Amino acid sequence: MNRQPTTPPCPGCGAFARIFKDGQSQCAYCGSTLPPLPFTHPGGHFPPVSPLRIGMKARIMGKEYAAIGRLLYEQNEEGEVYRWEEWVLLSQDGEARYLEFDEGKWTLSEAFHPGEAPSFAELAPATKGRSYRIGGMTANVSDAGTCRIYGVEGEVPWPVNPGQFLRFVDFEGGGGFFSAELDEREYEVEWYRGRRMGESAVFEMFGLKQEAQAAEARAATQKDRRSFGCMLVILALVAFIGGCGSGMGAKQVGQGQAVVSQIPDEGQRFGPYSLTKVGRVHRLTVGTNLTQTSCWVQAVVEDDSGELLDTEREFWDESGVDSDGAWHESDLRARREFRLTKSGSYYVRLFADPEAAATNAVVQFSLEEGVLFPTYLIVFGVFSLVIGGLFMLAGAPDTRQKIWEAMDD
Repeated sequence: MNRQPTTPPCPGCGAFARIFKDGQSQCAYCGSTLPPLPFTHPGGHFPPVSPLRIGMKARIMGKEYAAIGRLLYEQNEEGEVYRWEEWVLLSQDGEARYLEFDEGKWTLSEAFHPGEAPSFAELAPATKGRSYRIGGMTANVSDAGTCRIYGVEGEVPWPVNPGQFLRFVDFEGGGGFFSAELDEREYEVEWYRGRRMGESAVFEMFGLKQEAQAAEARAATQKDRRSFGCMLVILALVAFIGGCGSGMGAKQVGQGQAVVSQIPDEGQRFGPYSLTKVGRVHRLTVGTNLTQTSCWVQAVVEDDSGELLDTEREFWDESGVDSDGAWHESDLRARREFRLTKSGSYYVRLFADPEAAATNAVVQFSLEEGVLFPTYLIVFGVFSLVIGGLFMLAGAPDTRQKIWEAMDD
């Protein structure tokens, strides 16, 4: 698409920018009524998606530009339809700028002639990710395809019509943005360079102070949500690490073992063990080395005043062969966590009631202090991870939109 302005200047002030207002073509600067362009598009067929309107003026690098036209583009990619709009800004002396709004992002660009750039033939097969040298720097293709002009509004100063197709290649590199439009009739390339702009900066450029302040407030809110979400995710990771390593911080303060056939009816007592960490979680673990038999085992924590708590289990071990082949199953370990309420000397007493084949089995126990109880940490980690993820998505609308689109696919 040849974007060279073809409109004559205003006879009153010499400006090239004109707008269509109140049913007639007017100079964008002095307001003189002018003959309408043969390709004027009054608009009104597609609503604007931002506060910008035809006739508004923007100040760019100290120079004033008038918003004289708006184009709506449409691209069909693998069955998905994408649309974005582009504002045509024209200065009094006919210099053009282009302000694109695509998926919530603004890009301000201008035509330029790079000293080093790929030709039409080199760009024709361009695909996403491919690298080219443009103006002495390396840039990667961020998007490439064919779009069509879906709608036009205003006094765009060159012939343009809805339904017109356009081949484009977009690049990112060197801290900037580049775009190439390929003229498939003349085999020529028109080059544009630009920069990304924040929403508040765009509104400020047009003198829309209230809209700029509102945009800054939205951006600050999104940043706060992302920061809070990131903090929760970090806390979740710390909780998961603490939960997974809950047994690593425990200190063993007592252990013992006995052959089940040698444990008397009143039990076999071990200790004393000095427990001093009041309020901390302790763990009593008991197990056995049974093979092909079963045995009831009980381990009791007590002091001189009597029993405080216990853990018991019918331990067993079985194996065999069936239609699926050999199998082996067992249950040979039990444990119980408890919170120490007072310091002192404690004992562990073992009881056992074995089958005849289990008389030579050995029962072991261990008593640990300073155990980190993992359940609370894991629950907190899951909760923090979910809430943190939601806050991060709430603060990143572009990412959220891409996730929804991927889920729809």
